[in-house]
Amino acid sequence: MAILGTVVSINGAPDAVDKVIVISDGGARRILQLNDGVKTGDTIITPEGVIVELELVNGKPIAIFAEQTIKITDELVDAVPASSGDSAVDQATIQAVITAINEGRDISDVLEETAA
Repeated sequence: MAILGTVVSINGAPDAVDKVIVISDGGARRILQLNDGVKTGDTIITPEGVIVELELVNGKPIAIFAEQTIKITDELVDAVPASSGDSAVDQATIQAVITAINEGRDISDVLEETAA
């Protein structure tokens, strides 16, 4: 089965973080850990107070909040489409902001105004 995502963070109380369960499509159970791959058909069960974040194969993050049971499917990945423009900042803008900060200027002088 194909890997559809990777665990990039598991946040919560230390005693609860070690209780995130993954059940494979075949019924095998294991504790989910950082950097684990999740495959088609895996089911993730999060305990109280724990949030798991996955990075899907399309590069998009998805959070699984406390006390949820989520089955990882191809449809799930398709429902969170990739978009290069979501939060992309071009290199020239980054450099202009760094230069403004180094020169003691207000960064709003180099950034474009947002649309109203």
